Amino acid sequence: MKPTARVLSKAGKFWKEYLSAEPSQTCIYSGELLTLANMSLDHFLPWSYVAHDQLWNIIPTPKKVNSAKSDWLPSFGLYFDAYAQLQFNGFQYHASRGNDTLLEDYHILFSQDLNFLQGQTFDWFRERLERQIVPQLQTAQNLGFSYPFEYKLPVPNV
Repeated sequence: MKPTARVLSKAGKFWKEYLSAEPSQTCIYSGELLTLANMSLDHFLPWSYVAHDQLWNIIPTPKKVNSAKSDWLPSFGLYFDAYAQLQFNGFQYHASRGNDTLLEDYHILFSQDLNFLQGQTFDWFRERLERQIVPQLQTAQNLGFSYPFEYKLPVPNV
């Protein structure tokens, strides 16, 4: 049964703590600096498709970017590497602080012990994440989700 509401408290805590420690983090879609004031939580694969709030699928974006993306599927070629890097960095940040309760979604996704996951390289993490994301992107496309989302910077008023 599909959940009727999003539960983003864990993701909010995860990304707010990370952004507080990494104040130069930028949005993977727009390149805009992420702040606690402008932060929104985006489901990389749309919530309307995956119907879950697992951390490996949620990233911080500015509110206006999240609104523009809506239920679109992200362009894999444009955004996957930055998404994987952001996920890896967030995971490593919390793993190094012993925040294991925040990391259970990664344990489930990768079917690996958290200590093992913490010792893996970015390339290992990225490749395993890609194995999960690509088939879901393809299925969502086949089901008619709009593709690809490519964020266009607003044109300044002259």
